[in-house]
Amino acid sequence: SAISFYAGRVWYAGISSTPSAGPSLNGSVWFSQSLTALEKAGKCHQEADPTSENISDLIDTDGGVIEIPEAGSILKLVPLRDSLVVFADNGVWQISGGGLAFSGTNFQVDKITTVGATNAGSVIAVEAVAVYWTTSGIYILEAQTATHILGARSLTEESIQTLYNAIPSVARLHVTGSYDEAAKRIAWLYNDTTDYDGVSYRYKYNKELVFDGVLKAFYLHEISDLATLT
Repeated sequence: SAISFYAGRVWYAGISSTPSAGPSLNGSVWFSQSLTALEKAGKCHQEADPTSENISDLIDTDGGVIEIPEAGSILKLVPLRDSLVVFADNGVWQISGGGLAFSGTNFQVDKITTVGATNAGSVIAVEAVAVYWTTSGIYILEAQTATHILGARSLTEESIQTLYNAIPSVARLHVTGSYDEAAKRIAWLYNDTTDYDGVSYRYKYNKELVFDGVLKAFYLHEISDLATLT
């Protein structure tokens, strides 16, 4: 359910599995071979035969799989700066080359935070940062000084935390956002009416929460129902 492009490859994640035996695939992130040809987009394995007696070594352009055992349900993959950010419901991880270029033989996985995303629709990439909804607030991922690992902090804790806490959990699960590059604003749509269950009229929204990247401020719009003319 999560697909992205990063380091000249296609990336796949978001398999939901509950195997009766063997490892779970929930935390698996697959990457294709380097896209020198279209047919390599689905080859998430090495070029050489691993059982060969002659040439069986991994090479930089190989595909493969990266396991993140701690990850719950992976919701979204977002390329950010020189890394790929993995958003799960129980945390956020960063895949990179560890300060070097990513390759099939050189990669590093770092845990950014244990605060996961509520859903894929809330995650918005904005230039060099990413913003997403959690159970406790709206968080931003941004670069830190003296390290290549991203840092996470709350945007709502010292501003609209009371308003955010009042948003029902079902509304947070189905929020959807978009970014206006010209105005530098992120807008999220959600429904906080008492009868909203995320199933019936799932995409009917009555609120728009906007974060203005220039003013560094939030403001709220209400979307009323259409009036019936008599």
